[in-house]
Amino acid sequence: GPVRTDWRGVFGALLPEQRDTVTAMLLDHATQTDMCVLGGPGSGKTTIVRAFAAILGYVVSTVHFFQDMTSRDILQRRSTDIDGATVWENTTIIRAAVRGELAVLDGTHRTPPDVMSNLDRLCHDRDIELFDGSRLMRWDRYDAIRQATGYSNEMMEARRLFRVHESFRIVAVGEPPSAKQAQWVTSETMACFAFHTVPEVAGERLAAVLRALYPDQQDESLQSLVQFAEQLRRASNDSTSSLANQRALSLRQLRRICTRTTNAVQDVGH
Repeated sequence: GPVRTDWRGVFGALLPEQRDTVTAMLLDHATQTDMCVLGGPGSGKTTIVRAFAAILGYVVSTVHFFQDMTSRDILQRRSTDIDGATVWENTTIIRAAVRGELAVLDGTHRTPPDVMSNLDRLCHDRDIELFDGSRLMRWDRYDAIRQATGYSNEMMEARRLFRVHESFRIVAVGEPPSAKQAQWVTSETMACFAFHTVPEVAGERLAAVLRALYPDQQDESLQSLVQFAEQLRRASNDSTSSLANQRALSLRQLRRICTRTTNAVQDVGH
């Protein structure tokens, strides 16, 4: 069942830019659309998805994507039982589809585009055939078959037919396509999701956010940190720079720096 939470507190703790993204995602959810959240590392993608899930009371099932992922890793994995016989194990996505959970695909930019294409039918039709011969069916088609045949859920499962829950949603989370990595967003992927780009918090806006979060920090220290973060970001985007392969400091990392600095100052004061 849904997880009860104080959604007002969760929503109120977000930055205004993040609230706009969550609001847009809620509208997509109302139209039964799966979503993809794009943003740089540490830009707040995970925070936005957690807030979205908390507001709707979702149980979150996270799938971590990796470079060598295959279609078996995303749908079913082949294994063996104690007798050595081959068995197929449902992945997190398939279990989430049956239970009506929120499947979060974390790091979709790391995996080859053909892996994501295995989810096309599940995204578009809520219907998919698995390697072991079983089939997941959209809830209305499943219910229509049950009503027409008089089968119980147990009888449907015996025929390897399973119901995709109405509440099931997919949220893919990844970095925007760039020249440094393979173009994982294909025409097939674009047709599966409603895309939301997390706005970059930089410059004066970044300084204002850090001031609001850490009012005890000296303004001069915050300005120096923001300037350093901006210089590193520009250098990481410059292919001629020696820092071209270095990642820019994320908002998450900057908050950690401010927290440690604040704690260190307080420890010295005591």
